[in-house]
Amino acid sequence: MPQQYSPLQNTVFFSPQYFDSARAPQIRASDGQIVPDTGDPVNGLYAGGTSFPKALTDRFPGTDAPEFQRILRGVPIRISPTYAPVGPRFGFAYDVSGHQRTVIRGGYGLVFERVQGNFIFSQINNPPFVRQSTLYAANVENPAGGSARPVPASITSFDSNVKIPSTQNYSLGIQHKLQGDMLIDVAYVGSSGWNLYRSVNLNQLSVGTIQRNPGVNTNALRPYPGYANITQYITGSNFNYNSLQLQLRKQFQGGGLVNVAYTFGKSITDASSWNEGPMDSYNFKRERGLANYDRRHIVVFSYIYPLPFWKDQNVWYKVALGGWQLSGITTIQSGMPLNLGIQGDRAGTATGSQRPDVVGDWKVEEKSVRRWFNPDAFGLPAVGTFGNLGRNVLIGPGSNNWDLSAQKFFRIRERSRLEFRAEMFNAPNHVSYWSVATTVGAANFGQVTNAMDPRTFQFALKLVF
Repeated sequence: MPQQYSPLQNTVFFSPQYFDSARAPQIRASDGQIVPDTGDPVNGLYAGGTSFPKALTDRFPGTDAPEFQRILRGVPIRISPTYAPVGPRFGFAYDVSGHQRTVIRGGYGLVFERVQGNFIFSQINNPPFVRQSTLYAANVENPAGGSARPVPASITSFDSNVKIPSTQNYSLGIQHKLQGDMLIDVAYVGSSGWNLYRSVNLNQLSVGTIQRNPGVNTNALRPYPGYANITQYITGSNFNYNSLQLQLRKQFQGGGLVNVAYTFGKSITDASSWNEGPMDSYNFKRERGLANYDRRHIVVFSYIYPLPFWKDQNVWYKVALGGWQLSGITTIQSGMPLNLGIQGDRAGTATGSQRPDVVGDWKVEEKSVRRWFNPDAFGLPAVGTFGNLGRNVLIGPGSNNWDLSAQKFFRIRERSRLEFRAEMFNAPNHVSYWSVATTVGAANFGQVTNAMDPRTFQFALKLVF
């Protein structure tokens, strides 16, 4: 699994090991601006390789300047090491009775993820290749007439010491034939992963910093002066998923099929996606809770039913009304987690995405569109502290969806036919909610804000030849 990299070597990264406090610029406490002609503008930054290739120098003159040369710190061009992981797979099936009526199945697999370009290629926007400057007292006719005031920029980076993300999948189940055309399947299915990607803010202030330094601009309080937010992609998150899966299938001699499946599962993680940032970058394990995509109960009912009458289509009305096949899928599932938040920076860390305090019971006797949970159960935490509510604790509205279709083939010639399909999505046209306002203090806090699409028709005509 070789790493992705930029052959122009214009992707620039940040590492604390290359940051020298003695070379940090001076930051004005009043407005957070960089004092001109102070500090090293590439302090802590580095690029792969020991020299820039000709392909870059031809396109980007000026790379022989000292600030460009200082980011060449002798690290490999590919930044991170190349991995050669071993991913075993194992599976078995055992016929218990020897008559193919009861079968036990199981399996295990270990898989890996390579480093994606998402972490690498966006770093071309970092200094010194990309700079930003704010002009004051300038106008369109004379932009150079203003005064430039350098402002700490927010940058993104990638930890070169990442470990390879790994996921293992495992299952154990039993299938039993109840009768000739009916099958029941009971299985435990699980998965777990480690060294998964997430983001942290290396330049986040420790909790309560702003309150302890009244009147001082946040950029003057950063751990790494000269930068605003430093979004660093790292590995270290994990997840686990466990489920009980039941399935009952009945096949009919005439070609029909009925299948009922139920899943009772739970997904726990401290990061639901590769770029999810924590409330506290110094303790992202406190984010451990339900995954954003967790659904505790899922029932899926699917069927295919060929209409039994007028299969022998020898007159016009049998051709028009006979030979139809009905099918459908009904999905009923519980809601996904809700992550409550507050407005502003209550904790004094110069970042948002903070959660409230729990001050009461959030359960209500009967959930409604206007009151999905008790909004009075949550309040703002004390200034200079994080809220005590966990991540993804509440559960949003569930959903049930009914999709139906009717299908028929019209024979044209021996080797050609027309297929006509009429489909309905959300056939009962009932309202199914899915979104709830989750910001404490908002006028609609605790209320349902969105619903799924109404009934939709779709028609299709296909020529098969």
